[in-house]
Amino acid sequence: MTPGMKTPSSDVPVRAVQAYLGFCLLLAVLQIVLTYALSLGDIKVVNFLVPLSLSAANLLLGWHMVSRSPMALWNPFVWFLLASSLYYGLGQTVHLFGNPDTIERVNSLYVVDAVGLARTNLLHTVGILSIVGTYLITGAIRRLALHRSG
Repeated sequence: MTPGMKTPSSDVPVRAVQAYLGFCLLLAVLQIVLTYALSLGDIKVVNFLVPLSLSAANLLLGWHMVSRSPMALWNPFVWFLLASSLYYGLGQTVHLFGNPDTIERVNSLYVVDAVGLARTNLLHTVGILSIVGTYLITGAIRRLALHRSG
């Protein structure tokens, strides 16, 4: 590697990813507390806010990575964030805003009630949090290994 050349792991926006992880952790804790503290009628608010907040956080982190380095557009992690925003953010709101035919079609595969949807949203939040955390940790390990070897 030539001197002054950026390594792929140096493109990891550590502070932005750390802020994202903190937000997702807070979102997961709030979701657990609110899911069990609210009545069944109020849980729809949680089922609306959590997926949209997760989606916004994913899109902001992806935008930060691409605005920092346009080559990050080719990083699969950015596309993972975009896909997660669509599937686990916008897709989860179909139970709240979809027409009855769409909801019936979705429920034909697997029936989900309001409490089940809240649990699914928590699963998505923790799963994406784990993947992004692993991305940050492997970037740090790679950066440390490159520093030791060079």
